[in-house]
Amino acid sequence: MKSLFGPYNFYIDEFIHFALSLIVGFIFYSHGLGLYDSLFVILSGTALIDVDHVFNSFICKRILKIPNYNGTLKSGDLGYSPHIFHGIDMALLFGALGWLLAGQLFGLALCIALIVHIAWDFLVYPNSILWLFLTTRLLKRFNVGKRSYLVGKIFDVDSLRW
Repeated sequence: MKSLFGPYNFYIDEFIHFALSLIVGFIFYSHGLGLYDSLFVILSGTALIDVDHVFNSFICKRILKIPNYNGTLKSGDLGYSPHIFHGIDMALLFGALGWLLAGQLFGLALCIALIVHIAWDFLVYPNSILWLFLTTRLLKRFNVGKRSYLVGKIFDVDSLRW
């Protein structure tokens, strides 16, 4: 079966992250979340969560000491996926912090925007279900393996680096 978008395209991937975050932000804005808080939720679900990509090479090369690791800011390598901000457990933590610092509605919106981002990444990349939680990735030294279901539905799997 052919994938929805063909070969991986970074711009399509990021646009969908933005569109999904925009929907979450708009829903919460329409339920009373302030404009700036809504914009922060959209930005978090689109890009701020991906700041962790900056740390992937450091974690793999310096901490895990993985030989021949060649990950980039856009992708992992050799099946390793640190992504320390990606994880439902981290979304719950950031949501709880948002709740404490800016209120219940903001915390809930932030948590949902981050979970939606994580869910999209899970659909795009063939990582195993263990990838969904930072704690399980830590236990597996950030190499959780691949899954055989729901693979290649969004982008051609052979065009992905993870």
